[in-house]
Amino acid sequence: DADAFESAVSLTAGLVARLSREDALVDLLILGHDAHDLTHLGSSLDATLDLLACVEPGTGFDVDAVMAPLEPWAPRLSSVLVVALAWDESREALVHRASGLGVGCRAFVVTPADPRETVAVPPSVTEVAHATIQRGERLVL
Repeated sequence: DADAFESAVSLTAGLVARLSREDALVDLLILGHDAHDLTHLGSSLDATLDLLACVEPGTGFDVDAVMAPLEPWAPRLSSVLVVALAWDESREALVHRASGLGVGCRAFVVTPADPRETVAVPPSVTEVAHATIQRGERLVL
C-alpha cells in the first residue's frame, strides 16, 4: 500500500535526521536492492533525503541482495538500521546475518493500518504504527 510505503520512507528520513543531529555518519544507504555510498558526500543528510525522495516501492525482499553490498562495509559500520513494511523469516535473517558480522542491528517495522494484517514480531523489533507516522506524531524510539 502506497501510504504505508510513504510512512516507511518518512520513518527512515526521521531516523537519519536524528542520527545527523547526533553527529553520527550514515555511510551506506540500501534502498531495496540498491546500495548508495554516502562517504564521498560527507554522509550528508541532504544527500540521504534526496535519495529517499526518489525511492520507489520494490517487489519482494531478497536478503542475499541486501547483504551483498552490506558485507564489505561491515568492518567500518557501528550499526545497521532496518526499516521494513513487513516482518518475516527473510528480514529476521537479515538482522541475524548483520549481527553475525559484528554490527549492531536495530529493526523497525511499520505496522499496517488494518490490524488484521499485523504479523507478530519479536520483542527486539520496534513496531511503529503507520497511522502514527501519517499523523506526524512525535516518536520515542
